[in-house]
Amino acid sequence: MVSYLISCCLQSKVFAPKNFVDSIRDQLIQRVSLVMPLADVLKSKEMLQKEAYAIIKAEKTPQDKMRALYDALDTEGRAAKAAFYEALKDQNPHLVKELVNGKIMRNWGQDSACYRKQMLK
Repeated sequence: MVSYLISCCLQSKVFAPKNFVDSIRDQLIQRVSLVMPLADVLKSKEMLQKEAYAIIKAEKTPQDKMRALYDALDTEGRAAKAAFYEALKDQNPHLVKELVNGKIMRNWGQDSACYRKQMLK
């Protein structure tokens, strides 16, 4: 059974960090209050250009900062979204766990045990 769970996680595009951060965009925009530490991590990994970082920093509210960060992530692509997910998981583990275990994931109709195993490791 364990090998099945690992196999389904690795074979399904649904379980990619990019898909996860895209699927909960609205929730993250509303719920992440400390955006600059996430932007700092992405900038240090060269996943965020200086101009995008400056735009994020200039925004007044956390929600506007997150919108600007998502705009940059959309431009930078899959690797940047994966790095964002890892930073989010490191800095906001309780939020990530809640979202993975929450209603939005159950609505996908996927094997939730497999999803949790992949996304929370």
